[in-house]
Amino acid sequence: MYLEGKALFLEELERFAAHMRQHALDGRKRTPDTALATTLFGELTRARDAMLQFDERRVVLAENPKAKLDELFDHYVERNFVTKAYQKRLLENTVRRLLYRTDTQMGLQYRQEKVGAADFMVNFPFVRTTGNAIDRIIKPLYLAQEDPTRVLTHGGQWVDKLTRLRKRGALPEQVLFPLAAPSQDANAFAAYEEIRADLMGAGVQVVKANDDEAILAFAA
Repeated sequence: MYLEGKALFLEELERFAAHMRQHALDGRKRTPDTALATTLFGELTRARDAMLQFDERRVVLAENPKAKLDELFDHYVERNFVTKAYQKRLLENTVRRLLYRTDTQMGLQYRQEKVGAADFMVNFPFVRTTGNAIDRIIKPLYLAQEDPTRVLTHGGQWVDKLTRLRKRGALPEQVLFPLAAPSQDANAFAAYEEIRADLMGAGVQVVKANDDEAILAFAA
């Protein structure tokens, strides 16, 4: 049904494009008929009882419309917004849902907090405080990049942060890093293994990001 609907929609788009070129954007005219073009576009994108729907129409100012169209295609179709920041949020949300789904009270115990001393602070997404002291920290870390340099740079930053916190006596003994790893045959896997060893050397526990059982055992 979806493939048939997509094929029919492609036919509709081709008819629309031909009609638009012939009546509104005819190159033989001195100026394009923008009013008609707007009306035709509104008719194409109006709400209707169909499988494929349009979002609300919006306006963008661009010096190069074709380049802007390519940029929007990359975002909405190729989904190039899946950046490191996006992956970080996705990983943290996965852990958060795991904690709350297993035990709401346990989920409430872990909050985003800044940990450190007066001269050096680090933000962690999951910090548990018992009494007046921080006793457990969970920090999911996305290291599944394809570029070894990115893995070493990003992971190395966290190794450095942990070392500085530990030097200041600001880190609890119980710290867990669930790691999202590249595939074992990827170029970046050796870099991931290096960072994994460095994190363990910095005195933190390391598990796979999808090891729900280990994460819950630590959190509890």
